[in-house]
Amino acid sequence: FQETEEQLEELKRQLEATEKKKAAESEQLEQRLLDLRKQLEAEEKRAEALRERKLAGQSEDRDAESQLAALKKRVAAVYERCGFEPDSSLSVLMMLFNMEEKLEDHLKKMALIPPAELEIAEKNKDRQRRTRLRDEKSAITKKL
Repeated sequence: FQETEEQLEELKRQLEATEKKKAAESEQLEQRLLDLRKQLEAEEKRAEALRERKLAGQSEDRDAESQLAALKKRVAAVYERCGFEPDSSLSVLMMLFNMEEKLEDHLKKMALIPPAELEIAEKNKDRQRRTRLRDEKSAITKKL
């Protein structure tokens, strides 16, 4: 009976640790989402300022248009990396909105993943990241 209680206590400790870890990860993801929203607001303000300059007839029209085009191109590249089909008819805001929705869906799904599976997946990702960094480092040293 005492062994069972000890096992139960150990399981409780493990559950508490996993919940703390999940909460920290969730908080990090939520912070990232807030940061992305702030970046979106800043880019919207910047785009609006560029549009206003264009309407004011300033000589920097070409530069503003090229910057907006570059911004749209960068957002479209990230949009595709997120698994969406490229669609030139979508505005930058719609692409960002779709990416935000997908991120929120992933956050919800992540909350449903059993802690043990999540830990295994994290270890695998870390292992892949370390391997990639090692390969990049060796490629750089070979170039030198």
